[in-house]
Formats: sequence, C-alpha cells, structure tokens
Amino acid sequence: MKKWIVLSLVLLSFSAHAKIYIDINQASNRSFPIAIVDPAINYKDADLKEFTEIFMDTLRKDLQVMGIFDLLSPRGFIEPETEHKYVKAGKINFLHWRQIEAQALIKGTIESQSGNFIVEMYLHDVYIAQQITAKRYVGKKEQAREIGHRFANTVVEELIGEKGVFDTQIAFVCKYKTHKELCVMNFNGWDYRKITDHKSIVLSPSWDPLTNSIYYTAFNSQKKPQLHLYQLERKQSLKLTNLDGMVIGLSFDPVTKNIVTSLTKNGEADIYLLDRYGAPQKQLTNDRKIDVSAKFSPDGKEMVFVSDREGSPQVYKMDLKTKKTTRLTFKGNNNASPSWSPKGDKIAFAGMDTDGQFDIFVMNTDGSDMKRLTYDTKNNEDPTWAPDGNFIAFISSRTGSNQIFMMRPNGKMQTQLTFKPWDHYMPAWERK
Repeated sequence: MKKWIVLSLVLLSFSAHAKIYIDINQASNRSFPIAIVDPAINYKDADLKEFTEIFMDTLRKDLQVMGIFDLLSPRGFIEPETEHKYVKAGKINFLHWRQIEAQALIKGTIESQSGNFIVEMYLHDVYIAQQITAKRYVGKKEQAREIGHRFANTVVEELIGEKGVFDTQIAFVCKYKTHKELCVMNFNGWDYRKITDHKSIVLSPSWDPLTNSIYYTAFNSQKKPQLHLYQLERKQSLKLTNLDGMVIGLSFDPVTKNIVTSLTKNGEADIYLLDRYGAPQKQLTNDRKIDVSAKFSPDGKEMVFVSDREGSPQVYKMDLKTKKTTRLTFKGNNNASPSWSPKGDKIAFAGMDTDGQFDIFVMNTDGSDMKRLTYDTKNNEDPTWAPDGNFIAFISSRTGSNQIFMMRPNGKMQTQLTFKPWDHYMPAWERK
C-alpha cells in the first residue's frame, strides 16, 4: 500500500484521444518530434527547483527510452521567453513550434504549496493548435520521479493509444561478486538494487501481483534450490519449501493463484503444480526426459514448457484441463525459456541455431508465424514481456557481458537498460 496519493484530473474537456499519432507496429525509421518546455518556476525555492528538475528529467528519459520520440533540443526553441508562461492552447503561438517541426508540445506549471507540489501538465497537438490532454497531480517532494512516470504514461497513451510501462519494475538475477542474488530495478534501469543476500545462487524470479512480492528459487546448504518469497514492502525473504527434489524454474498464475515449477528427482525433471505457499498439488508431466521452464497462459488454462522428449529441447504447450500436449517448435536444436504474452496472442522464446548462439523468436500460440527478432548479436536469451505486451525485455551478451535490453515485439527499438560490469540473468517484468 503506497503511503501517498497522487491526484490525476483532466483539466479541460477537449481530448484528441481517438487519434493515434504513432503506430508503433509499423516499421519506420522516423521519430516523432516532440518539444518539452521546462516550467517557469521560482528558482530561489531550492525544494521546488529540485522537484522540477527530477520531474522533468524523469519525463524526458522515459520518453527517450521508448525509441520512438525525437525530443527536440531547447536550444532550437524560438518561442520568446516572455511566452514560456503560456501553457494553455488558447494563449500559445503554435507557429513558433511548427517552424521547428514539432508535432507535439508539452508545457506546464509546477508550484509548491504547504509542503505539497502541484503539477499541471498540458500535451498539445501543434498542427491543429489544440490541447490533446491535461493532467493535474499533487504529491510530496519524494514523489517527483513517480509523478514524472505517471505523466509519461499519459503522453504515451495519448499519442500511441497504448498504456505506458514507466511505473513498472523488472526483477532479475545479478551476479553480485561471487554469488547470484535477486535484484530489482525500474523498467528503464533506474533504482537498481540488490535485495537478497543468500551468498549462494538465486534463480527464476516470478512476480506475484497480488501481494507485490517475488517468488524465486535459491540454493540451500545441501545445494538444492528451494522456493522462496521476497516481500518488497517488508524487505523480507521467506523460505517456502524444503522438498526432497530441486525446485527449478517457476511461474505464478494470478488466476488460480498456483505456481508451476519443475521438481527434479533421481535425475528426472517433471512439472508440478504448487499452491502459493509451495505445497505440491498435482504432477502435470510424467516423462523420462526433462520437462522444465513452464509458464502459464494469461488465462491460466494452458502452459508452455520445454522438453527434450523427442530428442532435442523444444517448446510444447499443454491444456491444463485435458492434459493434451502439443509440440510448437520444430526448428533449431535447442529452444528454451518460453514466455507467454500478456495479450495472449504470442509466445517468445530463445532458440539456438547452427551458429551455437541463442536468439529471441516470437510465434503464435499454435507455433505458426515464427519470427526471429535478434540477429548476429552474440547470445540473446530469457525473454520476458512487459505487462502491456508491447515490449520484451531479454538478456544479451552483445556488449561483452550479459546485460538487460528491451525491444518491441517486432524486434525494433532494441535498447540497453543495464550497464553494470557484471552479468545479469532471467529478467521478469512486473505484472500490474
């Protein structure tokens, strides 16, 4: 439960929400030019100055990391300084912004009042000289960055027609010193932090959106990975299982509130259903080969998983009610880490071809229309979908070490998110 509330109100009735300004599903090398004007504030107020700088920096970086906006340099603005204070469409001379080829304009005001900060931001269509939307937020000084994320989400939704992901987090495994620990960061790489201290090996983070907690596995003193739950608000890790076998990989189902994982016994790995506290409920596969990396469909009715039951690791799908199993991939000699889109229409996975390196692929949920998203950039693995299904985060070794990148589901806009001198593994995007 957050300890503060941000008020978000539409200030004027006009909205161009029905218009889609940017179709991010269409291939294009052109960026959408947008001008962002710093609010005119009293810079003698140190707190107001700091709040404004953090808010504006967050807004700009959020939009920049999308890879579709051209944030015009303020050095090219020709609007007279005396007109910076005009933020509503009726007083803005849009000719100044058309001349620098801006298509959208963001202006606003920020004031401090009784320990609160009042933010009013306006998004305008430059060519029709009208407001697209306006928002009002009220928050404390420490909420500057989150308010920036919220308005950035509004800009994205208005211009693209799809919700933004700027207030989401990514959990992942980071190789901290000699160990692998659980780490978390904001979607764009900010607020990067290590949250466990097992001093062993942590694997397979998976978000529980019901409690804002993260399930994961960690090796115990007997070198057997067991199920744990990290509670973000309490900053506390709980061990949930002490099973005879090893718990390998997991996926949380928000519909049935169950967990699917692989339990390894006597050298065999089969997929089991656990309750949210880690108690085994049902065995789902029973094969002499290895069945791992199970992930639920968004409706909880199916799961995808990896099995070498027919010779090489391939992606399979199972109907959880009938137990009918269908093989989805027939190309590549090693397919791994499938991930189901929250929209329910695509499955991403990592596949190894004859070059001996992994790349990211997507396909329909029946295995058809398979497309390769990464090419000749060393190993690309562990895809995970953004909660809106509009981006995929993944691991790539293209820079020399394993770093987290994100891209569109068509492979466009590949953007590096982490820049640490150590390796990263198994990102899991927060579910909202």
